Amino acid sequence: HSGFKAAKAELQAAVDMAQLDIKSRQDRLKQMQAKLQEYAPGSPDFKTLETALTKDVADLNLSVQLERKRFIEREAEMAYTLYKQVLDEVTYYCRQNGIRLVLRFNGEPIDANKPEMIAEQLNRNVVYHESTIDITPVILQRLNGNSGNNVTPPASAAQPGGFPRR
Repeated sequence: HSGFKAAKAELQAAVDMAQLDIKSRQDRLKQMQAKLQEYAPGSPDFKTLETALTKDVADLNLSVQLERKRFIEREAEMAYTLYKQVLDEVTYYCRQNGIRLVLRFNGEPIDANKPEMIAEQLNRNVVYHESTIDITPVILQRLNGNSGNNVTPPASAAQPGGFPRR
């Protein structure tokens, strides 16, 4: 989904910027640590710098934890939004085409050089499917055609009983 890829790239750019900020703060802490070595232990300057260094290390650790949490929440929100868009589009498409059941399925060919892929295929619920009824390409095309906008079917699309009249 092109909208999801763009949002993911934007989030990655924000993560990269945050990492640069953290690296810069860590470098500053290293400089403070080096400067601390210049003072005699127990001296007023040593105690002042040691207190500032301890506080800055704690602040950095807290900032890292909070940023990590924010990024995880943003990524979860993005995934949920994508899920809702896909679900709305699949629902709309199925109602328009009289499809009554859609299964999550990966129809990619098995790579015999990847044992984990073979094990995954052996354990899948769908043993056979007719590849001509895969709606994945249609749904992706429709989602990408909407360029990440909310995919909300028109209210008139659904008839009583949940399916369009034919």
